[in-house]
Amino acid sequence: MALLENAQPPVPVYDQMGTFTWLEWFRKLRDLVLTIWTDKVYDETITSVSGNVTLTDTSHTAYVTTSAVTITLPAASTARIGNEWTIIQGVEGYVDITRSGSDTINLPTSDTTIRLTQKGSSVTLRCLTTSVWGIV
Repeated sequence: MALLENAQPPVPVYDQMGTFTWLEWFRKLRDLVLTIWTDKVYDETITSVSGNVTLTDTSHTAYVTTSAVTITLPAASTARIGNEWTIIQGVEGYVDITRSGSDTINLPTSDTTIRLTQKGSSVTLRCLTTSVWGIV
């Protein structure tokens, strides 16, 4: 985060709003924000899923294109705490999201499977511990 704090251009406090100095400051700030946003969005790999699949560490977003699909999360012990996976349902029907091995998914209570049932719905899960997933 320190890198980003130093990257922001200094505010031109001694110039009036609308001057070239202010316009240049806004341009630099816009470029900085676009760079950060673009890096975040395009670093993510979106995988199209049309059958049962186990997610890996290289694809953190799955777009489901077929109904009645089961997606298995990677083992929480190898997924690295804090990493997130997003599953998007792109069709009518249902998508089951299940955990690996003896991992659990924290809902109001611990469970082993989540079911998405509406087209356009999505869920993001975060690896909370070496055996627990949580809904973000």
